[in-house]
Formats: sequence, structure tokens, C-alpha cells
Amino acid sequence: MNNFYQLNLPVQLFKNFDHGDPPGWRARWGDVPPTRWEVARVSVTDYVNSQALSFLDNLGIKFQQESLLFYGPPGAKVFIHTDGDKSAGTDTWSEMSWGINYSWGSLDSDMIWYKPKEDTTVDLHYTAANNPYTLYTDDQVIEIERCKLVAPSIVRNDIPHRVINYDTVNPRWCISLRPVSEFKSWEAITLQIKDYLLNVSDLEFNCHAVR
Repeated sequence: MNNFYQLNLPVQLFKNFDHGDPPGWRARWGDVPPTRWEVARVSVTDYVNSQALSFLDNLGIKFQQESLLFYGPPGAKVFIHTDGDKSAGTDTWSEMSWGINYSWGSLDSDMIWYKPKEDTTVDLHYTAANNPYTLYTDDQVIEIERCKLVAPSIVRNDIPHRVINYDTVNPRWCISLRPVSEFKSWEAITLQIKDYLLNVSDLEFNCHAVR
């Protein structure tokens, strides 16, 4: 099973917002972008077309009113982590198990997924947006897949993953829609939305899977 799929919806998902000045970032960081990898909460309606939200709602797929806006400085990489707090219960964990991501800015970046090595223990942390996550070191995981996301995609967040921005000039922005729906797992959501996912052979990704 893939850890990502490019979406093929019959409606345009994201609005034509100003990619150089994305909505909501100044309210969080002021006029100067941060110097490290950061995240802010922004309004989903500033980024997503209402027709797309209605289409997904008819499939039973609902989203939180706030999305996550990530900023990755040139040449930076985020730590390896999983989203959510699995010990807090199914409902809290499920809201962080997957997301719909759209990135721009950087001309060269990878999203990478890993599997933990046996007997690995991790600690719980919180982002600046108060999202829980568990943190891994490089020697605690084994890479299983990586790709360059070039279009709106559904991505898995409940296994270790990271993003690396190889572009030393341009930052990497990413808007991530997070669910509030009955589809609690990666398997459940990909089955529900399977008719609107591009097949692996059709993917517009430059990807490499490690098996």
C-alpha cells in the first residue's frame, strides 16, 4: 500500500490564492518568514473552494475548520515524526492519521516515510499550533518510501515521516487539510476515495519505494 496518492477530483480543490503571500501567515509570523521549520493554523475557507468541500462532504469526508500551513526554509529539513498522540485515544489519533497536502515554492523537496526499528521508544511533543507528535531519530527508523509531491495529494501521517527542502534559495510552503470524519485510518480513507485517486502508474510524482 502506498503512503500517498495524487488526487483526481472532478472539481478544483484549492483556490487561486497568492502563492507568494499565502493567507494567514502574516497573522502568525508577522512580515518576516521564520528561520526554521514552522506551522500555523489558518482558515480552510481561505484555501479551499466551497464546491470541493461540498463534493468531499457528500463522500462523508469532512475537515477541521482550520488547516495547517507549514513553512520550510531553504535548505531545511523537518525532524522524523508521526502526527497525533496514539495514547490519547482513537478520536484524537484519527484526526491526525492522514491529510490532503498541497505544496509550492521549493523547486526540489521530498516527503519521506519510514518504519520504526524494533523496540523503539519515543516521546510526545507539541508543535507551535498545539498539535501532538512523536519524534524519532535517524537511527530509530528505516526508510520505506519517498516522493516529490507536485499536485494536491492525500498523504499518510500516522507512521514516521519527514520533509526535506533541498532548494537552498526558495522556501517550501505546504497547506495541509486535516479530517474530522468517520474514516479513522489510512486504509479506510483510501478505500472511500479510491475512485478519485490516480493509479500508481499514472502518478505525476518522482517517487522511489524501498521494499
